[in-house]
Amino acid sequence: MSAMKTRTWFCNNLSAEPAVLLYSFVIFLYAAGMPNLIQQKVCSPDSPPPVDFVCNDTALVAQATDIVTVRSTLKQSLPAIILLIAGSWRDSTNLNKPIIYLALFWEIVGICIQIFSYLSWTSSPWKTSIAEGIINGLGGGSTLFFVGTTCAITDSTQAEDRTTRFTLVFAGVSFGACLAFGVSGYCLTYMGYTWFLIFTISLHLATGVLIMIFVKDKKNKEKKGDFTKMLNQLKSAVKRRPNIIIIWFMIFASCSITVISLAESNIYQYYLQQTFGYTIKEVGLYTAYRLMIGSVGSIIVPPVVVKLLKWSDFKIGILCSLVTTISCISMVFAATTFEIKIFALLDITKMFLFGLPKSIISKCVNEDEIGMFVSFCLIGESILPIFIFYLYDVIYTATSTMLPGAFYLASAAILTILFIFYSISACTYIPLETYEGNKNVPEVLENCGNMSQQLQTSTSPPGND
Repeated sequence: MSAMKTRTWFCNNLSAEPAVLLYSFVIFLYAAGMPNLIQQKVCSPDSPPPVDFVCNDTALVAQATDIVTVRSTLKQSLPAIILLIAGSWRDSTNLNKPIIYLALFWEIVGICIQIFSYLSWTSSPWKTSIAEGIINGLGGGSTLFFVGTTCAITDSTQAEDRTTRFTLVFAGVSFGACLAFGVSGYCLTYMGYTWFLIFTISLHLATGVLIMIFVKDKKNKEKKGDFTKMLNQLKSAVKRRPNIIIIWFMIFASCSITVISLAESNIYQYYLQQTFGYTIKEVGLYTAYRLMIGSVGSIIVPPVVVKLLKWSDFKIGILCSLVTTISCISMVFAATTFEIKIFALLDITKMFLFGLPKSIISKCVNEDEIGMFVSFCLIGESILPIFIFYLYDVIYTATSTMLPGAFYLASAAILTILFIFYSISACTYIPLETYEGNKNVPEVLENCGNMSQQLQTSTSPPGND
């Protein structure tokens, strides 16, 4: 009977999780295949080579890396404007579904451009990649999707459960990515580019169906998307409030961990192929192996540190950022396939770093401000790539023959900053409930004084006329 109740509770409390899992699988499946398509168009501009063809021309590989970097930068940086509007609109309307559907639509349009790129093989990979990056970016892309789903999950979760639930959600993202990278090479090999891309479109449509079934927007007739109200809400983001420094620390933490992971993935395939001689299938399997470790860690670690040890979010952040920093430094000096497999085990706590900042932010702001601050996190993910992707590209191009893993030093440096931010936050955090209680103390004392005065008046002997 208890198992039946647990299953019923789980089904009733599902929100965007199934859609996030499927969507993560689709976007990482697509992300794993596109660098290969771009590289082959650069190295064989006249006719398509076999899918498992590996280009050994260093200059052409560098050009393909530049194209992938520019494409990724456009997809990450351009959503900034629409994210700002979408987050405020969501908070003023309580609606999550419309912005999720909008994100899915423009994802599909971007895939259609790559279908055209393959069918018109002699077309410039620069032009098609830039066109896809601009259209996907201006449409919001995956960042807009995660604004909607993060807010939907927050709406259906109590504050004390958000850290665990967000960690499990990002475990779902990791599992979807793990599965995608594990099968991407096989899908490309046996399906070919055209059917591979059509397959991703069909999965995006299936994601929309899951959103329709599981996501329940709150009905609030009093809330409308009034522009003035949205503008006032944006202004309130910079108002004086408790934990304001922590909020901005966590916004940086949220966007930086995502951006450095994306920057690594942009050159990951070339790094493994050039350094260790991996094929496209082996790249996918190794990537899946690392993500699987993160997924398993996100399932095993939360019950221990959250439920058993009762650690605060900040102490968890300190541990995870430290372990992930050590992982990055280890990868810099990895020289054999055995070493990179061993060092991957240190990713066991990395998944916490994706959901933890948003969980902390949700505990520092009011419920009707969560969408705005989640948007700020994702706007940071849109702006940082302009500098970070270029930095990683320059580092890898300059060190690919001497120390191919040198780009991991940039990741280690940023993770060290996160370690410092979590440490400072642990010492300065004030629970929102405590602040609200202290804020009401003067009013309570004044009411008590008035009541005492009234009591004295009512009990004093009547005066003589």
